Amino acid sequence: MRTQLTVDGAVTTLEHDPGTSLVSALRAAGFIGPKRGCESGDCGCCTVWVDGKALQSCLLPAYRAAGATVVTIAGLAATPNASAAPAGTPPLHPAQKAFLDAEGYQCGYCTAGMIMTLAAVERPGDAATALRGNICRCTGWSAILRAERALAAAMPDTAAAAKRTALRTDQGWVGESVPNRHGIDLVTGMPSYTADFPEAELLHIAALRSPHAHARVLRVDDSAARAIDGVVAVYWHEHVQRIPYTTACHPPEPRDPHDTYLLDDVMRFVGQRVAIVVATSKAIARRAAAAVQVEYSVMPSVHDPQRALEPNAPCVHPERDSFQIADPQRNLIGTLEHTRGSIDAGLAAAAVSAELTLRTPRQQHTHLEPHVATAWIAADGILTIRASTQVPYLARRTLARVLERPIESIRVFKPRVGGGFGNKQEVTVEDLCAFAALQLGKPVQWEFDRHEEFTAGNVRHPMNLTVRGGADADGKLTALELEFTADGGAYGNHSLDVLHCGIFEAISVYNCPNKHSLGRSVYTNNVPSGAFRGYGASQTTYAVESLMDELARRLDLDPLEFRRRNLVRPGDALYVGKRQDRDRQIGSYQVDQCIDHVQAAFTDAGELPQHDEDWYHGRGSSVAAIASGLAKIQVSGARLRVEPDGVVLGTATADIGTASDTTLAQIAANALELPFDAIRIETGDTASGPEDSGAWASATAYIAGKAVELAARELGARIAAAGGWSGSWPELLQRATERKVLLEVEVSDFAHDRVSLSFAVIGAQVRVHRRTGRVVLERMVQAIDAGTLLNPRVALGQAEGGSVQSVGMALSEELIIDAVGRVANPTFRDYRVPAVADLPPLETRLFQSPDPDGPFGAKAIGELTTNAVPAAIANAVRDAIGQRIGRLPLTAERVWHTLQAKTGQ
Repeated sequence: MRTQLTVDGAVTTLEHDPGTSLVSALRAAGFIGPKRGCESGDCGCCTVWVDGKALQSCLLPAYRAAGATVVTIAGLAATPNASAAPAGTPPLHPAQKAFLDAEGYQCGYCTAGMIMTLAAVERPGDAATALRGNICRCTGWSAILRAERALAAAMPDTAAAAKRTALRTDQGWVGESVPNRHGIDLVTGMPSYTADFPEAELLHIAALRSPHAHARVLRVDDSAARAIDGVVAVYWHEHVQRIPYTTACHPPEPRDPHDTYLLDDVMRFVGQRVAIVVATSKAIARRAAAAVQVEYSVMPSVHDPQRALEPNAPCVHPERDSFQIADPQRNLIGTLEHTRGSIDAGLAAAAVSAELTLRTPRQQHTHLEPHVATAWIAADGILTIRASTQVPYLARRTLARVLERPIESIRVFKPRVGGGFGNKQEVTVEDLCAFAALQLGKPVQWEFDRHEEFTAGNVRHPMNLTVRGGADADGKLTALELEFTADGGAYGNHSLDVLHCGIFEAISVYNCPNKHSLGRSVYTNNVPSGAFRGYGASQTTYAVESLMDELARRLDLDPLEFRRRNLVRPGDALYVGKRQDRDRQIGSYQVDQCIDHVQAAFTDAGELPQHDEDWYHGRGSSVAAIASGLAKIQVSGARLRVEPDGVVLGTATADIGTASDTTLAQIAANALELPFDAIRIETGDTASGPEDSGAWASATAYIAGKAVELAARELGARIAAAGGWSGSWPELLQRATERKVLLEVEVSDFAHDRVSLSFAVIGAQVRVHRRTGRVVLERMVQAIDAGTLLNPRVALGQAEGGSVQSVGMALSEELIIDAVGRVANPTFRDYRVPAVADLPPLETRLFQSPDPDGPFGAKAIGELTTNAVPAAIANAVRDAIGQRIGRLPLTAERVWHTLQAKTGQ
């Protein structure tokens, strides 16, 4: 079909198949500003103007736009309201400028849709109404609201604008809210993400997925699929080598279960890939995948982790070629146990004790950019993969293994990543995309749709937890025990290390002579669990902090004061079990100030309102800690070289919306005493920098940043030997050549011997409706022991974004698996992530104290609030209704049932 319309001021003819949505047709024609996020009108990423009205272009068939005038984010500045922009940048619409000044983005994938939505509102000012059809997963909404308020006031955020043009201070760039380097590209719709860069003769993959939770493939008939015009190839298990690997990406050699195969003859969850079709378009590939006929032998399945451990339970991984599984016959992926002292003796010595049994949900990452990769053979013969990945180097290693190719023959790089949150610390689409490119010799792309993200992407490990403990009359812990079972789903990937982080970061923060912890990860025939921001500690911190709240109540102590009496402090050894953890340390420490701040915030607010006929009211608190990455395991490097126009910083770490491209350049500029704009960064590419473990475990600033600092200081010494910064760049290079000073430095394989802990203290206030059970989060105060803030605005965004994700875990988000293993709510409409109307203003205070080992004193922030928030909200609900609900999320239905039982109705 051909549809003629005007797009961004130019008459355009879109060529498309019948039924193609406007967003797909626009993107195929090169208009990449609108993003593909959900295909169901729920996320707002694809918003454009059609004849002056903001519409979600995934819902509008392309043919319906015939004759219309369409404006995308790239053409918005040409509309009548365009205004002047910062020097050297294009004209901007006021909405674009408001977002640029307020930095209303992190990953930025939702930004174009947000701007197009707000720019079409006649009277901005009611964000809850205007943005009800838009989703953001990164920012925590505060920066977006600042942009919305600036637009409503018809004036820019002048403070932010001043910072945008600020010159270097006497102290340097570290500590300045330097604007995100990618801001102009994000607000104007420039190509940024993996699918924004088309390749000539690009082929597309679609997968046929299993309808059964456990079944063996007996026969595949692809004749009908191959007969469809445009189909290039069909592959299933008979076409690939049977090489076991793990999709999880860990250094150095992953000890994760190697239980995955490119294509398998056994299906272990509903949604597993059975076969793939490669075709000339996505539509053809999907139609052909549906035409592949498969005969299955259905086998018994198991969906409850406790049932999976029973002797007669179906075995999920009986195959002999998988390895690094603790006990496959018992469905046990792994177990981890620590003991210190005696729990029984500690409980016997306690004045009060408590025991809780709790459950946490299966949570989906819902990063708005789906999994996507493009693979091709470059002119030099290198297999090249552009992917939305957090781990370019580690993904390359996995691909080398499963494709049986030398690692140096593979290049992996990422453009901008539209959210990851751990789910892109995996090889998910890269493997078969690369396989198909090698087989066909042509560029191949595989992009998940939103249904695939919900049904075939990884989730946060749901956990069943039991926690018990005791304290003496003085409020000192005498016993602390944590036991939990994690549902790893059909594949083991990250399940082992989730046990470790879940245990350490929940119970190491408290001094107690008697501790016991036991964690188990179990196979089931459910959608696989994987890495998710918090990495097990969100679940276990919720359990331990719920216990701390109960013990404090039984002692009639303020819960934060009870925690203060028991927290580890500088000089304390960090014990989980019998052995001291010597890889982690307490460096800078501002936890007392954090507790004081949260207490003061609620003291200043006065007493809670009295319960009335409609509402209960309550407050709760929690404390959480995270390590700044993994000592001796996570590595990074940096390469700095002087060129005729500035300094080039090469690093293979990945900016996944954390603004690390900006903060790493700040570190380099600061150490070199150069203007920020003198640093040009090449990042996220196995060809651009020394090996890097990638962006995960809140480690980028602490580890990659330290590598950059060390390299910059060495380069600074060489520049001094070359006569300093006087003169122009070419003159500096000439002097260096004459003095035989090499102005290039590389730091490789840098790893910390020890990593420091960061802490967060959260206070939450809620009201609970007596008749419906609805929980309203009225106020949230968070105080963070943050080390040195490399970029305060970035740090604030990380803290707020992590909070909002866990508001979802606490109140609304749960991926539901039915009795036969199918995901029952695989859409944004049925899986509820927090929207702007669900949140109060976040009150965040960042306490600074330089850490001894971090770059310029910085340490981790990204996952702190993620871990702390669920317990604070759950404790507030318990305070409000007088009973603890032992299962998250605290939906209105669950709370209502508890209230009904309480009143005996």
